[in-house]
Amino acid sequence: MSDNVTIWKNFYKDATSQHNSYPSETLIRLLKGSWYLPDLDKDFKGKKALEIGFGSGNNLAFLASLGFDIAGVEIGQSICDAAKVKFGEVGVDLDARAGHNRDIPFEDNTFDMLVSWATVHYELNMDDYMAALREFRRVLKPGGWLLLETVAPGHSIFRGARLEGPFVYRLTREDDIRCGNTFLCLENEQYVDHYYSQVFDDVVVGRIDLDIFRERITTFIVAGRKF
Repeated sequence: MSDNVTIWKNFYKDATSQHNSYPSETLIRLLKGSWYLPDLDKDFKGKKALEIGFGSGNNLAFLASLGFDIAGVEIGQSICDAAKVKFGEVGVDLDARAGHNRDIPFEDNTFDMLVSWATVHYELNMDDYMAALREFRRVLKPGGWLLLETVAPGHSIFRGARLEGPFVYRLTREDDIRCGNTFLCLENEQYVDHYYSQVFDDVVVGRIDLDIFRERITTFIVAGRKF
């Protein structure tokens, strides 16, 4: 785990001057647009938002700009400490703690929103995947929102990948930092709705397909609530 933390710490440090400096366009659309989540109260000031796997803090900065009190979870305390310093330099208080999808170091019913962007697919099997979703639900307040992005079939990351179990693929792209990792990828929107609806209410599932020359970015977008 310590080697993995070092790899990602260095990646996030290098990425701050690259594309990871910017929030997800899809997350911006969900929180600023009027059409996607019509039941979402857009008065975010003073509400609490948690991002799981916040990386370089690109999405957290956006959430803070909307008025959220922000918190984050990353796999190593060194990543968390670096992020707290970075946000503190611009006067933003970030509560960043070491943990992971299935071990979120916050109390029950704490957050109004939980954002999980490209993290849940690191779970190794469906039992762990579902445990992660239940942990997401645990820390949300009643009425709180889950906003989540995860890989979908056809994503270029799966080029040459090996199927190792139900929905589980071993990544083999040597030009990617995640080579050798496994990703859990549900097969279609119906599967996504089936599993997420076991944990969350009012689940809606979308899909994004983006072709950029020889690369294809294909993801599921999921929103749900805790009641």
